Amino acid sequence: MAPNKRVTKAAKGKATATSSRASGPDIGQESNLEEGRGRVRRRNREQIARDEQVAWELSCKGRGVKAERHIIRDGFPPDNVVIQAIVEQGLSFWFEENPGYNTELVEEFYKHVLWPEAGAGTDLHPKAYITSRIGKVHVRVTPDIIAASLLYTRPTRPTNYPALNSEFDKEEVFDMMYESKQYGMIPHWPGKFRASFRLANQLVCYNLDPRATEGKPSETTGNFMFAFLAEDTVCDWAQYIFTKIIEFRDAPTQTRMPFPCLISAIGRATGELGQKWFKNDELKPDAIDVSLIRKSVAQSSGQRSALLIEPPANANMNTWLKKLFRLEVAIAKSQQKLKREVRQVGRDQQVLAHQNQWLYNRIAGTGHSSQPYQQLLFPELEVSDDFAGSDSN
Repeated sequence: MAPNKRVTKAAKGKATATSSRASGPDIGQESNLEEGRGRVRRRNREQIARDEQVAWELSCKGRGVKAERHIIRDGFPPDNVVIQAIVEQGLSFWFEENPGYNTELVEEFYKHVLWPEAGAGTDLHPKAYITSRIGKVHVRVTPDIIAASLLYTRPTRPTNYPALNSEFDKEEVFDMMYESKQYGMIPHWPGKFRASFRLANQLVCYNLDPRATEGKPSETTGNFMFAFLAEDTVCDWAQYIFTKIIEFRDAPTQTRMPFPCLISAIGRATGELGQKWFKNDELKPDAIDVSLIRKSVAQSSGQRSALLIEPPANANMNTWLKKLFRLEVAIAKSQQKLKREVRQVGRDQQVLAHQNQWLYNRIAGTGHSSQPYQQLLFPELEVSDDFAGSDSN
């Protein structure tokens, strides 16, 4: 297969695109020796590029994809910080139905891709673009095309991310991310994240930075989540995703292909693909729902059972004291939770009784039956450690 290559003079204000796999030594400067069965073959630049292209295409087979995850918004409180951040960052497309992907289409795109000549990040030309083909249809990807596919409006004011990523204090990040700062570590421990960061972790690792690992987020990924939820973060997410697609060229061969839903949507939007490319594969994992921010009963029981494990026989006094302290804290929290639940049940019963009394008055025509229903209000109670104390409400 002849090497794919396109060169356009930058002096004309156009982007330059070429295959990174086509780069190699000049014929007059350097050569490459390939050892065979009792012979040595000298390869020129074109042959090296051709062999690298074949190796790249073979490496794209069987990689699999890491699909974007959309959000089922029902059940999330309107004041959820992640939901608010998504809206403020202009990424409400994630609340829509996921358009899905076709693995064969995505594989075709990445097999025949031509990367921009410059490196990723700030080295990219402002008008840089990616080209590829799906079957016989040529596809072009730019930040503007990505923005249109995501129904995203690119910011006109100066951006401060990802440059902002290096300015965060680790202790401040730990304090915001974890239920207790004592759990903070690198790589991060998602099981101890606050509910908002459990959701942010999934969004970042699937929708914005697919090479990040949601099971063990790195310090950079943690800073990314922190920045995404920060009110003063300004990022061109279309440009950011464009850069992440380019970074896939240098990824290890076991890395899954990123942004399959986006690539499928852009390819299908050309209007020239056949029907076979519109068949979607099963979304794995599925959309994110409110269950992500709620700890399951199994998780809670697992934590409780861990507290009942006896320390080893040779454990020192500090280990035993820590175990006893954690047991006392667990008991105290359990009693607090029970008291809140009992109080809530009592209040629910009072509300029902109040509603029933109002309905009875309306039917009997007694009391203030003509007035609209007034919600029963409860006084705010002071927080108390008196677990055995009574509550009149």
